[in-house]
Amino acid sequence: MKRVRVMAGAVGLAPLALALAPSAAHAATATSHAKTVRSDVTTAGIAHAECGVNATASGHGAGPIRGAIQYNGSCVGFQQVSIRGHIPSLTERVRFWKNGGLLTTKWVNPGTFKTLSNGTLETSFRSSPYEHVSMVCEALVANANHADVRYGPVCEQP
Repeated sequence: MKRVRVMAGAVGLAPLALALAPSAAHAATATSHAKTVRSDVTTAGIAHAECGVNATASGHGAGPIRGAIQYNGSCVGFQQVSIRGHIPSLTERVRFWKNGGLLTTKWVNPGTFKTLSNGTLETSFRSSPYEHVSMVCEALVANANHADVRYGPVCEQP
């Protein structure tokens, strides 16, 4: 839904402003849509020094993915999710929650591939969000359809 702002500075524009303004009933039932940002490294305007990481939390979700965050207080400075295998067709969906509500969703693509010391392949996705949150949840979704969750979610709390 697009919002139109009408500024009625002159008396002649007041009727137009009233005609374009949504009704009270419509305004009460309007829904807001969260905006997503697609980036592999994001910064929320928080100074990196303010979010100096000094603690780690990890989580294991349903299936073969593992998530981890590094944080200081409620500020998450680093997040990562990994899965065993070389899987090039995935994008990471990272959701940041604050006080029980969804704060923002970000997308991380591409993943990086590496061979672990035991010879196993691993695909991992990471970013430095610098967000003050109460929970971070990662999921791996199909590149072609971000609504198609393939693995996860897995969540961590600072």
